[in-house]
Amino acid sequence: MRRFCYCFASVLIVFLLSGCPKTPTANFSALPLSGPAPLAVQFTDLSTPGDEAIQAWIWTFGDGGSSIATNPKHTYSTPGTYTVELQVTTSVGS
Repeated sequence: MRRFCYCFASVLIVFLLSGCPKTPTANFSALPLSGPAPLAVQFTDLSTPGDEAIQAWIWTFGDGGSSIATNPKHTYSTPGTYTVELQVTTSVGS
């Protein structure tokens, strides 16, 4: 019983000292933000990688289009308001 408690305490200390790896935080900018259709928009990745380098980007542009480029350019052919999403992935997570 004592041996189990001792091992448990040792594992807990190692975990507290090493900490949890930091996952990336997705962020981006886009220009221009408005204009007549068709509108070509340049997206720029501003994500922070956390503890590991970013390995993959998945963009969805809100009109059915998508990209895996780091800094894609996308053309909106129909006037409207679109929600753009970016997911970034490292070896630690996304």
